[in-house]
Amino acid sequence: MKTFIFTEERFPNRKRNNRRLRVYRIVKNTPDYLGWFDYTTGMGSSQTMAFQWLIENGFIPKKYYKLGAETYDIPEGHYSPNLPDYGYQVIELL
Repeated sequence: MKTFIFTEERFPNRKRNNRRLRVYRIVKNTPDYLGWFDYTTGMGSSQTMAFQWLIENGFIPKKYYKLGAETYDIPEGHYSPNLPDYGYQVIELL
């Protein structure tokens, strides 16, 4: 199973791009830094934004983009609770 973790940094004084996510991949029980990106809170949950970033950058295949829309009544591109059944985990570190 491929495991990805992310941390969220908040910037309360910004109106746009007020969150920054840093994304890591777990390889042999150690985190491997993949990158960071900024987003605005109205765009979706942090887990959904990390999921979309991983797909856009090729770490998760694009065929999983529609997984939530097929199984649950959520829009395309949102994180689906049954993604671990396909061998991928996206976990937030608090």
